Amino acid sequence: MSSLETLSAEEVSKAVQAAIKGLNQIKEVNDVVIVNTLYEIDEGLDVTLEEGRITRKQYNEMLEQNKAELAFRYEGKKDIEQQLKRMEALKAPQDEPKGFIIPETTTREEFKKLIALMETKKSLTESSEEKLLLSVLLQTAAACKNSLDEKKTFEKKSIPLLKSEEQYVTSLLSQMENSEIHDNYQKKGKLEKITKECMVDPTLSSDERRILQSLCDNISREVQGAINALITSGEAGDDKYLDKVEEHLRHSLEESEEIAITFGFKGFINEICTTFKLDPIFTISNSPIIEKMKDIKSNLFSIKEEATEFTEDDEKASLLGKGT
Repeated sequence: MSSLETLSAEEVSKAVQAAIKGLNQIKEVNDVVIVNTLYEIDEGLDVTLEEGRITRKQYNEMLEQNKAELAFRYEGKKDIEQQLKRMEALKAPQDEPKGFIIPETTTREEFKKLIALMETKKSLTESSEEKLLLSVLLQTAAACKNSLDEKKTFEKKSIPLLKSEEQYVTSLLSQMENSEIHDNYQKKGKLEKITKECMVDPTLSSDERRILQSLCDNISREVQGAINALITSGEAGDDKYLDKVEEHLRHSLEESEEIAITFGFKGFINEICTTFKLDPIFTISNSPIIEKMKDIKSNLFSIKEEATEFTEDDEKASLLGKGT
């Protein structure tokens, strides 16, 4: 599990120098792309069009693509410059410098939880300093997770912190241990799983899929709202939150009354209910398997009755035969 630990001056210096070197390499590549993209927008595409190598439609499409690329690269340039400025600040000596530690024992599930939490905090914070720090932590965590996915291993990471940044890491680690936040992230993950499964279920109609996807999307937004509330104020407002979940379920059931629904649809609805510890809406007796079992049981009972009657008739005939 990630932690906040004291680093030596040597560890800080080594990490800062490596980070500066990496950022400068990225900056160099990014600057080249900016120059090339500007040329394409200002001259290159015009020349290509005049030479007849592309149509006017292709020209317009490529122009828009290049403009989007340029905006993305300028945003990247700004981010790199902010990170380099942060690195320069980290060069200054600090008393008991601390770092955010990602141990090599971190699991995939822990990475998923950490990355999801950092992304949410980054989207909510109004502090430019916290946003920049979270960007750095996210990049590092994502790189470690990719290495774990591809190579089954990664090296321990120590990210030096400024004194003013320690409060943000303390908050992050505290929320990592918050079971309510973790529980809500698990619910979001379950809804995503249900959505994927219902989209490929061949037994569902397109109308059933549409209703289920809309339901999962709406409930997922409520869950994210609860997570946001927990992060910003420490309170999720559970009663109101579950009321909204039930409201979305009622609306979806009203929609489903206009179409023919299958057992698969009912199963997915029940799965959503149990995810939020609500009573299943549909009972298991609706299952075609259960109905088939009932039919088999009924047939067996009928056969048994016929066999009993047949045996009794045989006994009577036998007794009558003995008496003659």
